[in-house]
Amino acid sequence: MEQFYYQGTAVVENADADCHSLLKASALLRYVEQISSMHARKFGMDDKFFEDHGVAFLVGRRCGLTVCLAVARP
Repeated sequence: MEQFYYQGTAVVENADADCHSLLKASALLRYVEQISSMHARKFGMDDKFFEDHGVAFLVGRRCGLTVCLAVARP
């Protein structure tokens, strides 16, 4: 099983598009955040996993980039 690959389907709401029927950047980032969370859970990285391993899964948005990180406690 390839852990770096995840495929899913999402329903795009009408309110997530602009007047030209293009997906808004804010909506795209929300979808990326949701899909990254679903991807982690698919490979066994649920809330209990993070608690047991003392790490956190963070999705950050900055300057148009979405970054997913797993961060360990010191």
